[in-house]
Amino acid sequence: MARVPLTTAGVLQKQEELFALAQPELDAQAASLTTDFRLWVSDNFELTPQEQGFLDSADDNFIRLLSSVVFVSVRNRLPIDFVKSTVVTAVKRFDTTSSFDFSYQWGGALTSDTDVKLEIVYT
Repeated sequence: MARVPLTTAGVLQKQEELFALAQPELDAQAASLTTDFRLWVSDNFELTPQEQGFLDSADDNFIRLLSSVVFVSVRNRLPIDFVKSTVVTAVKRFDTTSSFDFSYQWGGALTSDTDVKLEIVYT
């Protein structure tokens, strides 16, 4: 898979690439990102040295939680709204909000209303 910039457009491009995969290949990508999220991000996105440093130094609990949210979204083809601030001279913070609302009636169709937002903010 091609590396893309870690931008809103790049994340959208990566989603389109992932969501075009057959389900077994998508499942393999989803499993890979939960196995080693840092490596998966580095392999799939063009990171600046500062971004790589933030990724490498992030708390393991944060990485585990973030990879779990991304795993659910990727494996189930749920879009992620990624926003990265253009201001880079202040303290870096990562905000997430997500909701997964599903409904299924046996014999019927699965309906879902999801909202996954990942935002890199500088304050």
